[in-house]
Amino acid sequence: MAACLVTTVVVGIAYAVDKPLFPRGTIPEQHTHVFDVYCAPFHGTGDATPAEVWRQLHEHLAPFEMVGTVILGGLFLTGLALRRFDGRWRIEDWLQRPPVAVSHAPAWHSRPLPAPVLGGTALLGLLALSGVGCFIYYPEAKESIEQMRVIKTEALTAALGGEEELAEHWIEAWDDWTRRLQVGVYLRQGGLSESQRREAQQLRDDLELLDHSVEEDDREAVRRHAASVEATYQRLRAAYLAAS
Repeated sequence: MAACLVTTVVVGIAYAVDKPLFPRGTIPEQHTHVFDVYCAPFHGTGDATPAEVWRQLHEHLAPFEMVGTVILGGLFLTGLALRRFDGRWRIEDWLQRPPVAVSHAPAWHSRPLPAPVLGGTALLGLLALSGVGCFIYYPEAKESIEQMRVIKTEALTAALGGEEELAEHWIEAWDDWTRRLQVGVYLRQGGLSESQRREAQQLRDDLELLDHSVEEDDREAVRRHAASVEATYQRLRAAYLAAS
């Protein structure tokens, strides 16, 4: 029932806004828009044969969406079957009937727990998951350095090639990974050496200068700062890998 309601609402809205989406005063030819998949899914593709329907589903649905659609369809068909064949004995009555009372004490694993115990367990679980998440998001030094190596290639290539937007993207990602590198090492070793702090900060300063020179389209400054970034990165790499 819910699936039918959602489908009806979506298709109804698609038809309702179909006309307003066309530009006024023009007659677009071979025009498609966002609601075509709802209001004209088989336009120009032939009849709505089972093979064509299956092809359209594979084209427009991601794998996880296909699984959800199949499950939803199965539940829908199950509901229709129960509605047809469950006239005298209702599944809902069996599912909703209260449990049979027992005279003996419940087993240890089914005893009711007080609210403070449940709250404390949930809090400890949240803290544990947060700790695990920190170690996942801030990996060890070798992994961070490897990520920075890939980013370095992309950033310097874009900067030297004059691709401002691409260079800005990779420089920002590189800056972020220097901070993740520091946090990851701090989590595992309990602190950072002076050389590690100094080289990370120097690399961020050099990246900022490189970013400014790319924005100003100063080719000579870009080459100079790119060389400085490369040298600083090598020192940072040595400082962090030596302690790992």
